[in-house]
Amino acid sequence: MTKTDVAIDYFLNGYRCSQAVLGAFADDFNLDLDTAMTISLGFAGGAGTDSYCGSLSAGYLVLAMKFGFPEPGNPEKMRQLIEKNQELCRQFKACHENVNCKDLVGLDVFSEKGSAEFAAKNLKETYCVNLVGKTVQILEQIMETAPLELEKVK
Repeated sequence: MTKTDVAIDYFLNGYRCSQAVLGAFADDFNLDLDTAMTISLGFAGGAGTDSYCGSLSAGYLVLAMKFGFPEPGNPEKMRQLIEKNQELCRQFKACHENVNCKDLVGLDVFSEKGSAEFAAKNLKETYCVNLVGKTVQILEQIMETAPLELEKVK
């Protein structure tokens, strides 16, 4: 199974968008699946705050796992991570025209009315599944590219 298949499988079997994306990459970073699903859960549905799509937010976690660093400082590595984040956001927006969960699905998935409409329209299986899959595909493409050439910080 591809990472996209894994993420879609997680998503369609009850996990949230953010969990599906990070979960698909957990093994790559020796990240326990339960931990991955737990730390990414708060980003689902725009974090319940009318914010970024959970798939996109989890994508930032994946990029941080790949290009991040534990030590303080290091402006060159930080700039590389930010450039990767910006590329993810740019490509996501190019595919979906927006990055905000509420705007993407057209409703507040955490309100009683929005949740009911989300289910009635079957948006998880007909729309959001595509957000999850495309995010994973974009991430794989970004992570396969060679490290960006960075100018020296003065």
